[in-house]
Amino acid sequence: MLPKGVRCPMELSTYFRINAEKTGQFERTILVADEDSYVSYIEGCSAPVRDRLSVTRRQWWKSSSIKNAAR
Repeated sequence: MLPKGVRCPMELSTYFRINAEKTGQFERTILVADEDSYVSYIEGCSAPVRDRLSVTRRQWWKSSSIKNAAR
């Protein structure tokens, strides 16, 4: 809980890595900031490249990735 009027002095971040096949990522992150407060948060996740996607009829897959393109 970030109290009223407080500015968090650092950027908060979490990073999740999936190494095994047939597993999922189900983390939960809750940030609570009171009135007139400020917090910056970045979440990251990575997994090894897989060469197969198991999606069959009547299933949908949407994937988004955020990368640093400034490099």
